[in-house]
Amino acid sequence: MKKIFCIILVFVFITSFSIPAFSEEWNIEDKMLLGGLIVTKFIDYKQTSYIFDHPEEWKELNPLIKSGVDKYGNNFVPFYFLTTTLVEVFIADKLKSEYRGRFVSFLFGASFSTIYFNYQAGIKVNF
Repeated sequence: MKKIFCIILVFVFITSFSIPAFSEEWNIEDKMLLGGLIVTKFIDYKQTSYIFDHPEEWKELNPLIKSGVDKYGNNFVPFYFLTTTLVEVFIADKLKSEYRGRFVSFLFGASFSTIYFNYQAGIKVNF
Protein backbone atom coordinates (compact mmCIF):
# COMPACT_ATOMS: atom_id res chain seq x y z
CA MET A 1 0.00 0.00 0.00
CA LYS A 2 2.93 2.34 0.64
CA LYS A 3 3.99 1.79 -2.96
CA ILE A 4 0.55 2.84 -4.24
CA PHE A 5 0.57 5.90 -1.99
CA CYS A 6 4.03 6.91 -3.24
CA ILE A 7 2.93 6.47 -6.85
CA ILE A 8 -0.09 8.72 -6.25
CA LEU A 9 2.07 11.38 -4.57
CA VAL A 10 4.59 11.30 -7.42
CA PHE A 11 1.73 11.54 -9.95
CA VAL A 12 0.22 14.56 -8.18
CA PHE A 13 3.65 16.21 -7.90
CA ILE A 14 4.58 15.66 -11.55
CA THR A 15 1.21 16.66 -12.95
CA SER A 16 1.19 19.80 -10.84
CA PHE A 17 3.94 21.07 -13.14
CA SER A 18 2.59 19.67 -16.40
CA ILE A 19 -1.07 20.70 -16.17
CA PRO A 20 -1.52 24.37 -16.97
CA ALA A 21 -2.84 26.24 -13.98
CA PHE A 22 -5.98 28.20 -14.73
CA SER A 23 -6.38 29.23 -11.14
CA GLU A 24 -5.79 32.58 -9.63
CA GLU A 25 -4.93 33.29 -6.01
CA TRP A 26 -7.12 31.60 -3.44
CA ASN A 27 -9.51 34.16 -1.97
CA ILE A 28 -10.51 34.10 1.69
CA GLU A 29 -13.85 32.37 1.00
CA ASP A 30 -12.15 29.55 -0.88
CA LYS A 31 -9.61 29.13 1.92
CA MET A 32 -12.38 28.98 4.53
CA LEU A 33 -14.31 26.44 2.48
CA LEU A 34 -11.18 24.35 2.10
CA GLY A 35 -10.60 24.51 5.85
CA GLY A 36 -14.18 23.37 6.45
CA LEU A 37 -13.75 20.58 3.92
CA ILE A 38 -10.61 19.31 5.62
CA VAL A 39 -12.30 19.37 9.04
CA THR A 40 -15.34 17.47 7.73
CA LYS A 41 -13.11 14.95 5.93
CA PHE A 42 -11.23 14.38 9.20
CA ILE A 43 -14.47 13.82 11.12
CA ASP A 44 -15.68 11.46 8.37
CA TYR A 45 -12.37 9.60 8.63
CA LYS A 46 -12.80 9.24 12.39
CA GLN A 47 -16.40 8.02 11.96
CA THR A 48 -15.29 5.50 9.34
CA SER A 49 -12.53 4.28 11.65
CA TYR A 50 -15.15 3.88 14.38
CA ILE A 51 -17.28 1.79 12.02
CA PHE A 52 -14.41 -0.59 11.33
CA ASP A 53 -13.47 -0.71 15.03
CA HIS A 54 -17.03 -1.85 15.84
CA PRO A 55 -17.99 -4.27 13.04
CA GLU A 56 -20.59 -5.97 15.20
CA GLU A 57 -22.58 -2.72 15.38
CA TRP A 58 -21.91 -0.98 12.05
CA LYS A 59 -21.40 -1.73 8.38
CA GLU A 60 -19.54 0.49 5.92
CA LEU A 61 -21.67 1.40 2.90
CA ASN A 62 -18.96 2.93 0.71
CA PRO A 63 -17.91 0.07 -1.60
CA LEU A 64 -14.48 1.61 -2.31
CA ILE A 65 -13.55 1.74 1.36
CA LYS A 66 -15.09 -1.65 2.10
CA SER A 67 -13.21 -3.43 -0.69
CA GLY A 68 -9.97 -1.66 0.25
CA VAL A 69 -10.30 -2.71 3.88
CA ASP A 70 -11.17 -6.26 2.83
CA LYS A 71 -8.00 -6.39 0.73
CA TYR A 72 -5.51 -4.31 2.77
CA GLY A 73 -6.96 -4.20 6.29
CA ASN A 74 -7.91 -1.23 8.47
CA ASN A 75 -4.79 0.68 7.38
CA PHE A 76 -6.62 1.40 4.14
CA VAL A 77 -8.98 3.87 5.85
CA PRO A 78 -6.38 6.63 6.49
CA PHE A 79 -4.82 5.93 3.09
CA TYR A 80 -8.20 6.42 1.38
CA PHE A 81 -9.00 9.68 3.15
CA LEU A 82 -5.53 11.15 2.74
CA THR A 83 -5.42 10.26 -0.95
CA THR A 84 -8.90 11.56 -1.77
CA THR A 85 -8.24 14.78 0.14
CA LEU A 86 -4.95 15.35 -1.70
CA VAL A 87 -6.59 14.72 -5.07
CA GLU A 88 -9.51 17.04 -4.25
CA VAL A 89 -7.16 19.85 -3.17
CA PHE A 90 -5.04 19.31 -6.28
CA ILE A 91 -8.11 19.57 -8.54
CA ALA A 92 -9.39 22.64 -6.66
CA ASP A 93 -6.04 24.35 -7.03
CA LYS A 94 -6.10 23.86 -10.79
CA LEU A 95 -9.58 25.36 -11.22
CA LYS A 96 -10.36 28.97 -11.97
CA SER A 97 -11.49 30.88 -8.91
CA GLU A 98 -15.13 31.03 -10.02
CA TYR A 99 -15.29 27.23 -10.32
CA ARG A 100 -13.09 26.45 -7.33
CA GLY A 101 -15.62 27.84 -4.87
CA ARG A 102 -18.40 25.74 -6.37
CA PHE A 103 -16.27 22.60 -6.44
CA VAL A 104 -15.09 22.93 -2.84
CA SER A 105 -18.62 23.88 -1.72
CA PHE A 106 -19.99 20.73 -3.31
CA LEU A 107 -17.32 18.57 -1.65
CA PHE A 108 -17.91 20.29 1.71
CA GLY A 109 -21.67 19.72 1.44
CA ALA A 110 -21.22 16.06 0.54
CA SER A 111 -18.80 15.49 3.40
CA PHE A 112 -20.94 17.41 5.88
CA SER A 113 -24.07 15.48 4.93
CA THR A 114 -22.18 12.20 5.37
CA ILE A 115 -21.04 13.04 8.88
CA TYR A 116 -24.50 14.41 9.75
CA PHE A 117 -26.26 11.20 8.69
CA ASN A 118 -23.60 9.10 10.44
CA TYR A 119 -24.17 11.16 13.60
CA GLN A 120 -27.93 10.73 13.30
CA ALA A 121 -27.42 6.98 13.02
CA GLY A 122 -25.39 7.04 16.25
CA ILE A 123 -21.86 6.68 14.91
CA LYS A 124 -19.43 8.27 17.33
CA VAL A 125 -16.17 10.09 16.77
CA ASN A 126 -13.13 9.05 18.80
CA PHE A 127 -10.29 11.54 19.08
